[in-house]
Amino acid sequence: MLSINTNSSAMAAVQMYNSASNDLSQVQKRISTGLKVADGFDDASTFAVAQRLRSDIKAFDKIDQSLNGVKGSVEVAMAGATAVSDLTGSIREKVTQLADDSISAETRASYTEDLNSMLAQVDSFISNSNFDGSNLLQTASTDISFVAAADGTTMTVSAADIETAKTTLDGAVDVSDATNARATLAALDTFESAVNSAISSLGSDGKALDMHSDFIGKLSDATEKGLGNMVDADLAQEAANQSALQVKQQLAVQALSSAASAPMNILSLFR
Repeated sequence: MLSINTNSSAMAAVQMYNSASNDLSQVQKRISTGLKVADGFDDASTFAVAQRLRSDIKAFDKIDQSLNGVKGSVEVAMAGATAVSDLTGSIREKVTQLADDSISAETRASYTEDLNSMLAQVDSFISNSNFDGSNLLQTASTDISFVAAADGTTMTVSAADIETAKTTLDGAVDVSDATNARATLAALDTFESAVNSAISSLGSDGKALDMHSDFIGKLSDATEKGLGNMVDADLAQEAANQSALQVKQQLAVQALSSAASAPMNILSLFR
């Protein structure tokens, strides 16, 4: 039926044009953002999951920063403990010389001065093993606990106090004669054992930190990859979709133009 009041062809063309325009708007949004799910209007449930994953990724970044800080404390403490251990060998050498009955009083005085200098250097190594306000080698040091996972799980690095053992050694050092010097060697054994124990503890904690840091990095990468699979747009596909929708839009315009002119044909019936 020909009618000037109702033009169903024009209606269909308008609907096709609006549909193509809406789809094209979505495609252009994906191309401009690079995301197929850019907000809750695109896909509410997927966007909610993506937001949680983004939160986890941010948490992983902060955990990695925290790990690096703790690793710094452990590495500085390890450097200090290693320096003390190296110096302890020289101290033992000097005390062994002082344990010799045959040395003169003048030589003993000279050796004792060297020994006291090295003992003071040990104190300097310990006090300077500080990183960002933390010193794991001192008496007042405490274990370092830190968040190691996005769910709040914590890890702990143990303090490796060798300052107390050094204080005990200072009280036991007596090299006024050979006999006392030989007794000092036994006290030095105890101190050296404490230093070696500290090095072992720091080494174990440092290795655990390295392994956990590597794990957090891989976990962050895997989470980011999974997030990308969920929300990233396939730009090659979107480019093809854009071309197709632009053609549909142009065809709809042509169809609308043709449909709009159809009522004019009615005039020919009355000529």
